Amino acid sequence: MKNKILYILPSKDIGGTEKMLIVLADRIRKYGFEPVVVTMQGKGKFHEILSSCRLKYYTLDFKRNIPGSIVKSFYIFLKEKPCVVQSFLFAGNMFAKFLRIFLWVPLICSQRSTDDWKKFIYWKLDKFSDFLCSLIISNSNAGKKVLIEKAGIKPDKIVVIPNGIDIETIRKRLKTAENVNIRKEILVGACWEPPQSKRF
Repeated sequence: MKNKILYILPSKDIGGTEKMLIVLADRIRKYGFEPVVVTMQGKGKFHEILSSCRLKYYTLDFKRNIPGSIVKSFYIFLKEKPCVVQSFLFAGNMFAKFLRIFLWVPLICSQRSTDDWKKFIYWKLDKFSDFLCSLIISNSNAGKKVLIEKAGIKPDKIVVIPNGIDIETIRKRLKTAENVNIRKEILVGACWEPPQSKRF
């Protein structure tokens, strides 16, 4: 039987974290692990992509049924018996920590940004629940720094692993672009993430 890794995150739609998780879960199968994804906000576009990649998932719906979602999460643990859990985003991290109080499976939490939206109470929750996770993975030194300064988490508990880049996909896109007649002009663009997009 393969070792299972349970991934917990709140999302039902697609963003940077979800895209990264799809790549991670898909590729980790090559190393003998079986990924299982658990989401907390019902079904959405994210689940369509998980299905197309043949990735196993379960859906919880905390907005409509909190008690039922908690009971179902215990059922998932007992059925899947993961060897490790990795959680993403604030809501996913906090829920995974709650579960670890009862189910002592090693937990890896993830810090995906500097979380400028977080108020004082959120950082304190991170600090006081820190003992429930075995390790924290940040995708940047800036993310690690904010955990140390605002949440008071010890530096040796945080490991920085930058986001990966799919070189083959970039090569294919560049090759496609070479065959397209693109006008050489200055292009000005901007990116903005709504403050509510990563909150639960």
